[in-house]
Amino acid sequence: MDIRTQPFDKVAWCKLRGEYLTQFFREFHASLSKNGKKIAMCVDGKYPYWPCRWGGEKGVRTAGKLWMDVETWTKEGIVDELNLFHPVNDEAIQKGFELCKGTPTQLSTWGGSDKIPAGVKQLLTVNYDLESGFDTWRVYYGNNIPPQPPEALKSSDVYAKRRILCAIEKGAQTAPASEVIPLAKDPDLFVKRGALRALGTLKDPAAIPIVEASLLDPENSVRWQAAIVLGQLNASNCVEKIFEAVARTNSTFQFNFHAVGVVLQDLKEKGRLTEEHMEFITARTSDPDPKVREVAWIVLRRLLPRRTERLGKAVLRTLKEDSDPYAKELALAVLINFEPKPEYVDALYESMSGDKDAVVQVCACKTLASISRQDSKTLQPKALKTVTAFFRQYGQGCERTDKDWGWRVVGNTLRDGFGADGKEALEQMMHHTEDKRLAELAWRVVYLKQEDGFTPMTEEQDREAHLHHPFLKFNSEPKAN
Repeated sequence: MDIRTQPFDKVAWCKLRGEYLTQFFREFHASLSKNGKKIAMCVDGKYPYWPCRWGGEKGVRTAGKLWMDVETWTKEGIVDELNLFHPVNDEAIQKGFELCKGTPTQLSTWGGSDKIPAGVKQLLTVNYDLESGFDTWRVYYGNNIPPQPPEALKSSDVYAKRRILCAIEKGAQTAPASEVIPLAKDPDLFVKRGALRALGTLKDPAAIPIVEASLLDPENSVRWQAAIVLGQLNASNCVEKIFEAVARTNSTFQFNFHAVGVVLQDLKEKGRLTEEHMEFITARTSDPDPKVREVAWIVLRRLLPRRTERLGKAVLRTLKEDSDPYAKELALAVLINFEPKPEYVDALYESMSGDKDAVVQVCACKTLASISRQDSKTLQPKALKTVTAFFRQYGQGCERTDKDWGWRVVGNTLRDGFGADGKEALEQMMHHTEDKRLAELAWRVVYLKQEDGFTPMTEEQDREAHLHHPFLKFNSEPKAN
């Protein structure tokens, strides 16, 4: 069967693809077992013949429709462990148990009840459930944490300390902050992190000095945990202390681009982020350290601050003077929310045509489309014409450094940022028979939509989209003699 043009048995096709995976495991297992190494394979918790889903039961199958021949894997022992991924139920676990029974393959599961068959491994994630010190995920995620003996805070058993700190954090019991504070210096990493979270729950200002000291901890995960708890304790110099940590050489992606934003967003929602704080953050956009400048812009984009003249000048200065293209990209994201003043519009056109970095150029296209919508009669026609011309650069013979991806961002900007006029511009480019690459890209933007993250599409939608493919028209045209 020619599966491009003829109907075919899709399950049989998936099983055919799966044969290659099974053969790979045969060869892989034979090679690894010589050195005592084993293979564990994770499959869908309820439908083990399919790859697991990302994002729950309605999520996307990570490897597509690929048949996982678990019966052959377990019977031949070519995987040493079969893991049922969440979501999973007791019925599925029992089926998996019967599948592995009498074979060399061990069964393990993410989740399930406390009634799982003996010998089945129940896994914990490398996360708060593991740090809790409890041996079953249902205790932690089921909010069924029992009170612990108070003397556990001084126990030599790290698991006992983890359990009581977890109970304090979750409100199952309480304790004086003075008894928890020493554990923020415990030799055990998870005890230290648990102590900080418990102090965040207790809300005792006496804990602020030890939390500030934890911002200097050699372990990254302790530092960002301390930053979050410092915000929970409403420390008076919280924002300044956090940016001091950002400037250190050991600051990390997790601290800079996640923890800082979480802290400041929380302060804003509680009404504790003042105008003085915002001015401080805005001033950091001109810091000598590019890392600090980037974090300042990341935070400003997340907080959606008032569109002040001071902030607008900071954006213009960054676009004109900053040598860091990422800082410029982030500044452009902040400018999206501003009014279309001439100085901003001019800066966007200059970034599109004059900046050396392709990412900055395509982000400027997106921002231009956004703010020009506020003046559809005066600004939008020129903006549409300019962005359309920009998209044409990705056609035949394109030598741009972003030729493999930039067209998608600019095309989405045309489609979504200019309404019917933008889509019409793309439709016109679809019929440019002299530039088939440009026509193909325009078709993809209009009919094979791809946004940030997953963009679901049914087989029927995909079939309908391909009926509009410009090449169908090209190929049906009579050739010249």
